[in-house]
Amino acid sequence: MESSEIFAIFTGTHCEGCNQPKRKRSAFCLRCYQQLPRALKVSLWKRFGSGFEEAYHACMSWFREHPFQGEHRARQKHFFEEGA
Repeated sequence: MESSEIFAIFTGTHCEGCNQPKRKRSAFCLRCYQQLPRALKVSLWKRFGSGFEEAYHACMSWFREHPFQGEHRARQKHFFEEGA
């Protein structure tokens, strides 16, 4: 995923973690953010071009490895569909 794609997601209103609405200028919705381990939460506070993109990729990888963390996370079926 390119930096421009990540920035578009960051400024958009769609959470890639659960396919639900989120606030603009947030990496994920609050419920997905709360599910992340502390180290990943902290890494999301980096600036674009200074580590944010890598942190975002790490979070998306964590979501794929832990797909059904609680009721909210169980909505991630789109991660396991063909071509995802």
